Amino acid sequence: MADAYPTVYVNHDGSVRDLSPAERSYLEQTFPPGDGNRPYIKPSHTSRTPVVQLQSGFLRRADVPEGVPIGAAHPRFDEIEAAHRLSPLDEFKRRTLASGRVWTENPDGTHTSAPDPSVSQEERVERMRRYALDRQLEREAWARGETL
Repeated sequence: MADAYPTVYVNHDGSVRDLSPAERSYLEQTFPPGDGNRPYIKPSHTSRTPVVQLQSGFLRRADVPEGVPIGAAHPRFDEIEAAHRLSPLDEFKRRTLASGRVWTENPDGTHTSAPDPSVSQEERVERMRRYALDRQLEREAWARGETL
């Protein structure tokens, strides 16, 4: 279809969907070089993210393999996602604790985190991967209109 947005979203299971309005807006922003929050466009349908090895991510529509259907994002996806969004600090804290680090709230309102000595580096990486996957699967459920 000629008026289709040029980028789609690949879910972790390999299924593909159109983008929501907020995702389109995100992709249309201008990001300075080196900005870690800039969008990552997958080089292929099956490529995975570097650290946590998720298949999900943005992909050029032209790179969707022939025969892979492109579904729609739920019309309320942006609203559902916004209702579940954590503050950046809360998300960081949650990810830190999930990955096997110790989180300390300091009396002055700051915080520190350090590796839990009882958790190996390999286990921390696996926990981080699992946390990222769980969050991704949750987000994909919202794109289907499911609230968990």
